[in-house]
Amino acid sequence: MFVGSNGHRYQYLLKGLEDLHLDERIMQLLSIINVMFTKINRNEPWSYEARNYTVIPLASRSGLIQWVEGATPLFTLYKRWQQRQATAQTWKAQVCLEFIFKTKFWDILF
Repeated sequence: MFVGSNGHRYQYLLKGLEDLHLDERIMQLLSIINVMFTKINRNEPWSYEARNYTVIPLASRSGLIQWVEGATPLFTLYKRWQQRQATAQTWKAQVCLEFIFKTKFWDILF
């Protein structure tokens, strides 16, 4: 945790074994896109804005990434989707079994 010159506290994640220079460039690109969106959407009731965060490469294979409060990691979204898929498969299997036993499907086969 770092305390800025404005007195606010900033949390960072220390990430190793990965080059963060590309991440830093992408954040700079998102900042430029936000400026362009601001100019384009000046008279519109809606606006688009890409959420960016600070990326500070410290070496070729490590760096700091600003901790973003309230963000949902992509892995979490993927795991939720995976759990929904598993639940749906279980539900389908239960419906099939109920159908088999309620309609006496076994009597038809034998």
